[in-house]
Amino acid sequence: MTAKIRALPALVAFLALLAALIGCETAADDGLPCVISQPRARVAEREGYYSFAGIEFDFANLSQKTVAEFSISCFIYPLEDHASFVKGTNHITASVRANVAPGRRETFAVSIDGALATIPEEGFLIDFFTVTKMTFDDGTSVSDSSLRYWTRNF
Repeated sequence: MTAKIRALPALVAFLALLAALIGCETAADDGLPCVISQPRARVAEREGYYSFAGIEFDFANLSQKTVAEFSISCFIYPLEDHASFVKGTNHITASVRANVAPGRRETFAVSIDGALATIPEEGFLIDFFTVTKMTFDDGTSVSDSSLRYWTRNF
């Protein structure tokens, strides 16, 4: 009986830790609490962001917490009658450091330099552009990998 009583505090501590870890990230059934603009394909240097090409977009935080980071996912394609410019996969994912207060909208830029085999001649198509995860300044996060809510630039 004494061994069972001594094990009880350890069990309670373990269950509390497990509940805290499980509660840190939740799935968003109705989409993430944000709005994103149509992505803009950029072929040029943007100092501090990319040397050859990138994706620019607006992100609005609809949550009650400050967003510290978010993740995006999309697919990029050459314009019609243009040669492929990517090496490997055309699926782009990125984590974006942010500091977007509740109700605020900011413009962000994501480099695609690492995916390029050649520099696109003019522009490129962006499809299934979406935010897949939001991490807040309190360490909690919410994710949605369903691809139900996305936009494109064509």
